[in-house]
Amino acid sequence: MEHGTTPPVATARLDSEDLTVLADRARDALGCRAVLITGRDSGGRTTIVGMSGLTPDDVQRDWPAFLRADRADDDWLPPHPGMPHVHSLPAVPLNEGEQIRRLALFVSGKRMGGLHLVCATGTPHAETLAADFGGHAAMAMASRRLRRGSGMQVERRIAQSEAILDLAAAISWVGFENLVGRVAAAVRNVIGLVRVRVYLFNEDSGLLEPLPEPDGTFPPGAEPVDPHDMRHRVARVFATGRADLTNAPASSLLTTPMFVSGRATGVLEIVDKPRGFTMTDLHDAQLLARPIAVSVELTANVRRLRVRSEIEAVLSDAAADMRDGDDFAAQLPGVLAAMRKAIDADLVAYTPESALRQNAWRDDLDETSRRRVCALAEHPGTPRGVLVTPVTIGDQRVGTLVAVWLSAGTVGRPERRGFARLAHVIALSIASAAFLRQRTALARLEERHRFAGQLHDEVAQFMFAAQIQLDEVLELDEIPDEAVDRLGLASSLLARGDATLRRVISELPQQSSQLLANRIEAVLEEVRRAFRADIRSTVRTDAVDSVATAETQDLLVAATRELVVNAAKHAGPCTIEVLLDAPEPGLIRLQVTDDGVGLDARAHRDFGSSGHGLPSLRRNVAEAGGTLDLFMSASSGTTVALTLGAASFP
Repeated sequence: MEHGTTPPVATARLDSEDLTVLADRARDALGCRAVLITGRDSGGRTTIVGMSGLTPDDVQRDWPAFLRADRADDDWLPPHPGMPHVHSLPAVPLNEGEQIRRLALFVSGKRMGGLHLVCATGTPHAETLAADFGGHAAMAMASRRLRRGSGMQVERRIAQSEAILDLAAAISWVGFENLVGRVAAAVRNVIGLVRVRVYLFNEDSGLLEPLPEPDGTFPPGAEPVDPHDMRHRVARVFATGRADLTNAPASSLLTTPMFVSGRATGVLEIVDKPRGFTMTDLHDAQLLARPIAVSVELTANVRRLRVRSEIEAVLSDAAADMRDGDDFAAQLPGVLAAMRKAIDADLVAYTPESALRQNAWRDDLDETSRRRVCALAEHPGTPRGVLVTPVTIGDQRVGTLVAVWLSAGTVGRPERRGFARLAHVIALSIASAAFLRQRTALARLEERHRFAGQLHDEVAQFMFAAQIQLDEVLELDEIPDEAVDRLGLASSLLARGDATLRRVISELPQQSSQLLANRIEAVLEEVRRAFRADIRSTVRTDAVDSVATAETQDLLVAATRELVVNAAKHAGPCTIEVLLDAPEPGLIRLQVTDDGVGLDARAHRDFGSSGHGLPSLRRNVAEAGGTLDLFMSASSGTTVALTLGAASFP
């Protein structure tokens, strides 16, 4: 074609050989007004193989300028043996304020064509990225020529067919880890000693994610790729649908897209062939990419079905346990272990909101993992490979489910939906347990009312009558002095018993929270009398109102007794302050502080590990999911803080 000749209409037609998608990506990434990719036909004539930002009229009008830009330097521009090689040429003026920035494209010493960038005069552009797009276009045109050329040798066809058949035998049932190993074996059987990376597009994350190797780890240098980042070769190949190849000194790379039914599903990347890749390798890789794409797609679909089926089984069993009235708190570790197996996670745990720092429920969860789970549950921002799902009842968050994949893969939809449904099951079980506790408390209160009525109507009346009879006997004239003393003692005992009985009758109908405050005050009064101690107490109403179980009440009363007696015994003359409060929703804190002599370093270190009372208390607190902490002031005095969740099951 000579200067000024109208280009063939076919050059602007979009078909399977067209590079317009690549031109579109280059235009967006480089910020140019337009991009034109030219090639050479079998006769050495310039043709248009891709354009973006231009109309056929623009091409007709500006064709001479593009033709000059593509042909002007052929006489002096030496061929380059690189695969590919991009040579930057001087810019050519186009219109007022615009110019054509030109890149000559070579593959194995043969001129493939040119990449033309229509930009405003004087504006900067990313030269390295432009060269990457130019090399990509060159490889696409070279690959097209190879497909139109002669076929492969018979031996290579046989080896490739055997590799494809071997790969097909591994479809779907072996899992991603084994599948990647079979993919690598198939590729090496055709191309030689290379490393292989397979990237699969994850619709949930919107990323191209590498598949793990047989040992569960990821190939060296394989990281998730944003498909919109045109600086990354994997993203460019996926977005443009065109294979690319480079034999750079640092590393040789062959990258080809994978398609299933015309839809891009991922990228096959072959790395580090000892003597570099050839165009035949590129052609073979493109053929291999087809069955590989089908294998990966089927494996992903089968895995999703398996995960969904196993999650359904876990949820069904958990719901049945709750329906049958089993102790869900005891069942929960087994449920979490089954869920971990179903979703192939490395860790699955539940941590109650009322004790994030103290408790994480999972079978064989060590202390390091416990801290990790609690940290993830308390912070909303979570890394990849971590799934955090709140457990809520209405608007109240009562706990958190956490799953961790050490491979740091993006969590899929089946896992997210299954985890959300498990959170609902746990929330329902917690609400059911709370309802049962309320029913039990109400039944106890009704029984207390009935029992108090019986004591008042029968026992108290009998004691009162007996006391009246004794009083009448004491008023008789002829009673021995010894009998008078004994009768007086009996009357006094009856009076004390009657007072005690009436106090019990008064306390029985009380709510458990009122009873807790009274029990704590009774303990403190006993210690005051026994040790003549100065004890001051503050019992917050919100704290006693939030205690939901008799077990928690008993533990708080026992802890109050143990800690106050210890302070009275060992702190010397001092003031003891007892505080029962709720420092945050769902938590109860019992704090005992004295301003006595304090503890030495050894006693501080051995706190709760020597003797009998404190070690027993520490064990009971730990079993209830709480903590027992010791604090010492700089001068003197000691504070012991017991922190518990408000309920035995959050």
